[in-house]
Amino acid sequence: MMFKNFIYIFIFLFASMINAQQTELIENLISSVQKEFSPDKRTVLFSISFSSEDSKVKLNGETTSGKAKDALLKRLTDAGLTFSDSIIVLPSGEAALKPFGVVTISVANMRTKPEHSAEMATQAILGTPLKVYKKVRDWYLVQTPDNYLGWMDDDGLMPMDESSFNQWNDTEKIIITSNACLGYEKADLKSAIVTDLVIGNILSKTGTSGEFAEAKLPDGRLCYVKNEDHIPFTKWAEGIDENNIKAGEIISTAKLFMGVPYLWGGTSAKGLDCSGFTKTVFFLNGAVLPRDASQQVHVGMPVETGSDFENVFPGDLLFFGEKATDSTRERITHVAIYLGGKEFIHAAGRVKINSFDRNSKIFSAYRLRTFIRAKRLLPNPILPGIIPVKTTILNQD
Repeated sequence: MMFKNFIYIFIFLFASMINAQQTELIENLISSVQKEFSPDKRTVLFSISFSSEDSKVKLNGETTSGKAKDALLKRLTDAGLTFSDSIIVLPSGEAALKPFGVVTISVANMRTKPEHSAEMATQAILGTPLKVYKKVRDWYLVQTPDNYLGWMDDDGLMPMDESSFNQWNDTEKIIITSNACLGYEKADLKSAIVTDLVIGNILSKTGTSGEFAEAKLPDGRLCYVKNEDHIPFTKWAEGIDENNIKAGEIISTAKLFMGVPYLWGGTSAKGLDCSGFTKTVFFLNGAVLPRDASQQVHVGMPVETGSDFENVFPGDLLFFGEKATDSTRERITHVAIYLGGKEFIHAAGRVKINSFDRNSKIFSAYRLRTFIRAKRLLPNPILPGIIPVKTTILNQD
């Protein structure tokens, strides 16, 4: 009897050892797919887990990348593993019926979780087209044209099916050119306010009335905007050659935001973080940069700065942070725009100008000490990782 019990125990332990090997193999395969297809969770969702029941593996979770799921299933199959697949490729549920959206308030906050108390990850401004992946309570998981993922509450966007989205894209547009202005209920400054507006907001134009344009927001609300506060989007787009952006244009745009307070996650004239500032400046000049400084550092051409910044040109991006050591990786934590003469403009407390010149009244010892590198995007910033604004708004090829 004791011998028989020993055999049962041996078989159980042997099976457990095999399961442990399978578990490690599956974990490694999931990790390898994640590294290849979702190295940055800010841009690709890949949340996959698995369970084992009766010696069978069950895959669970969700992803925004069908290619990532296909790669995982193939690698599991090639490894000789038997499994059941319950992985969801987003969009799903209600979002599958309306997988598009457009921001419908002047500035919409996007958070890391579907709750107002969660950290603000970024913002999207009125008229920004969105991919909509899923809905949880009153929150939508969305993705902006720079591929950034986040949660937006349902007051911030208008979900659309493909037909409605295409209809919106086909309408005549206006773009707000004043840092801040208002949309009124009537063509009268004394009438009720429908919405506030900030520079870069995009609305559908439905008519004119004297000194006002009649405009429609993505959710159907009508408002009247003073002519001095906007121009036709097509005229704005025609005036921008995103393949030949001048440094002077970047600098003059950057200075429009002087004094705007720093806001973590901010990408609008209401508040800006460092990379939100550079992103907004380039957006207003026709180019959509990646969202964060640690992402922006990977675009553009490297610059050999020289011993005294003599090789850095106005309009170049400057990156700051912690240099790599034998035991730690490099960390990019800040970005600025070079103005020339050792001066740079950036969002730090507020949008302001500092200098690398030790004799200047606006010298920043901290920024000089933490400077890491410069990257050049001009005159042609449409490089891998950067797309033209007109492509996202006008849905052009």
